[in-house]
Amino acid sequence: MQGKLTVDGPTVDGLAEDQLASMGLVLNAVVLCNTRYLDAAIATLRGLLTDQR
Repeated sequence: MQGKLTVDGPTVDGLAEDQLASMGLVLNAVVLCNTRYLDAAIATLRGLLTDQR
């Protein structure tokens, strides 16, 4: 068959699913870091407020 391309290995759809899974993992890591940062910032602000009273 002339002109027909075959691909051995993962399909394009499989690669897209892997990329989406990786992006989901990265997003979860960013959300976790932001949550911890905001928690620390709020704790610091609460500490400053109680020191002023």
